Amino acid sequence: MDTQTAQIAASVKLAIQREGSSMRKVCDATGIPLTTLGRRLSGQISFTVSELLAIADHLCVSASEFLPDVHSGRRAA
Repeated sequence: MDTQTAQIAASVKLAIQREGSSMRKVCDATGIPLTTLGRRLSGQISFTVSELLAIADHLCVSASEFLPDVHSGRRAA
């Protein structure tokens, strides 16, 4: 798993918890299969842009909050 994939997965997990949602609710709202969401949240595979947008819409947050901070001075792997 690359660093960027792990950072995005961690950000999505945090947002799901913070907004009081669950994997099941996200799956029901977005149409992402539960096993796929589990793999994405564990960092095994990357999220697609459309998945990030759908999850952000469900959670009523900006999809940009899932992305690593490009202004932190760190370079993506």
